[in-house]
Amino acid sequence: MSGLLRMMAGVIGSSSAGGSDGTPDAVNWANIGPGNEPQTNANQTITGIDTTISLETFYTSGLLHYSLNGGSFTFIGNGGSVDVVNNDTLRFRMDNVAPGTVTGTVTVRNASDGDVDLDTFTYNVTLPL
Repeated sequence: MSGLLRMMAGVIGSSSAGGSDGTPDAVNWANIGPGNEPQTNANQTITGIDTTISLETFYTSGLLHYSLNGGSFTFIGNGGSVDVVNNDTLRFRMDNVAPGTVTGTVTVRNASDGDVDLDTFTYNVTLPL
């Protein structure tokens, strides 16, 4: 089989054990805020994986949204998940549900790899009266 055919068949680049790598390289999302909404953090690029993984988010209050690969922001509920592949970019936005300030912590876990915590960041966002 030629190199091109092996690559197309998935022979080249697969691990010697025949498994897949669902553990991404380290990520470090910045804290969100303080400031008036909307407030976001910067993109983090997901690298070091060769399979789709599911990232779960857990947060204390407010309305969390994510943007995948520069797309529009999508609401993600507490305990919700987003699927990513290698080289995807991901960032978050926090909104308040009522006038005032919402503060708390977001934890991002790799649901595809034993619910390992990948990162934790805080938020402090105000919806003006």
